[in-house]
Amino acid sequence: MVPSGLQPASTERILFSPEVIHAFAKRPFFQSGSKKLLLILLAVLSLATTPSMLASESGGIISVLEDFEENAARNAPAISHWRWTSEQKQQAAQTTSVAREPLPGSTKNGLKIRVDEALPGEPQWLTLWHTRADYLPPEVLAVRFRTKVVSGCFTLTCGSATTYFACSDVWTKPVTLRPGDWTTVEFSLVEGLERNFRRAIFSAESPVIHYTRWIQEPLRLMMDSSSFGELWIDDIELVSRPAKPYAPMNARILGEADLARAFVFATDEKEFDLAQSEKTEALRKPALLEWPGDGPRLKARQRGLEEMSFVGIPLSVPSGANAFRLRGRIIHESSLPFVVVDFLALVAPEGVAPWSIPQRGGKGFDLCLTPGRTTGMSWGFYHARRRVPNNQPITLDLPFVDFVCAYGQGELRPDHQRQSPLQPSRIVALSLVSPFGQRSADTVFLIEALEAVSIEPEPWRDYPQPGLPAPEK
Repeated sequence: MVPSGLQPASTERILFSPEVIHAFAKRPFFQSGSKKLLLILLAVLSLATTPSMLASESGGIISVLEDFEENAARNAPAISHWRWTSEQKQQAAQTTSVAREPLPGSTKNGLKIRVDEALPGEPQWLTLWHTRADYLPPEVLAVRFRTKVVSGCFTLTCGSATTYFACSDVWTKPVTLRPGDWTTVEFSLVEGLERNFRRAIFSAESPVIHYTRWIQEPLRLMMDSSSFGELWIDDIELVSRPAKPYAPMNARILGEADLARAFVFATDEKEFDLAQSEKTEALRKPALLEWPGDGPRLKARQRGLEEMSFVGIPLSVPSGANAFRLRGRIIHESSLPFVVVDFLALVAPEGVAPWSIPQRGGKGFDLCLTPGRTTGMSWGFYHARRRVPNNQPITLDLPFVDFVCAYGQGELRPDHQRQSPLQPSRIVALSLVSPFGQRSADTVFLIEALEAVSIEPEPWRDYPQPGLPAPEK
């Protein structure tokens, strides 16, 4: 439905506007005799730009993420950043605004962005709007919205921080827009992603970038700090493929974990050291493990303050297994209808852990699994994510093919670089953590059993894994 007074959206993406060409030409590198050639080349590319194929044009399912109708309290009166000086913040407060206002010619609200004067050049990306999406289902492929540049030039992207063990901050391929009619822009959340290395503890050498499976903080709409003028944005929408419901499959149980051997480990050295000392307390505390005499065989209580405090369950996986099966109940002590869980399958050559777990006693973590504290060891981990009903009995199948290699060192570094599939013979443990988005309350894992199973029909990949072959049918 197109609001009264607005034109239907096109799918044009403008990559090289006159403003962008001018901005390139002003950079010192191009202040030479080659500038004229550069301008000619970019002008030709600008004329040659054609509409691109969008996920929404290939049968994607559209759902509204933000309609700007209910969130008056979330207006941001000015663009700002915590790194700016007080003078820079004050100047931006006087010359910028981000506000919900009726769209031109309509009673429906949209987002109006105004930038009257140049902003500080750092950082590159400035937040315009926080959505509420700190979890994205596997079927989500892209973000799109209708937009109109009234004046100036805006370069936009979407993204946010990813989980602590992943690719730091990730954002989509930027799109540059100049004045014109209403147009639809779409940002792939799967292909063409970019990242930084702000906290690349495990991902400094990662050959891949994932966003939907690793999103940590709410998805944000951002603009390049060189943007200026006036911009309007209509509904922010998600483009998805059809959902594939999770359901228990036919399974043969080939092995079962000894839940009495569960342990807790940290993936951050500072938090590990704070937790071990009798004089200090870690912010990301170790999970509390219990083995009740009745009820669940393992109870683990954990708070999702960053993904660096894990519950690990040792498990040897027999030949022929192609999935984990977890039975029990997961509770987030809140009114949330669903609970998100990140799973790390710890791996080592021959399935033999290169570390020893001390006998439990006292406070602190059992292990610190970081590159710095495991120098000389060969190990790694694979990741999968699931969302399950809060406080409901579950039988959860985790096909090995759904896991992606997030880290590898020593002999397993090539597996990380090649993004090799998870090999059952190398699995030493399955670990769980409640992600950052659920930090408002504790998450309690009540585990009846963790099994290695062979499931039928053949498993599928849940989150897209660009560049990798599809699993065999």
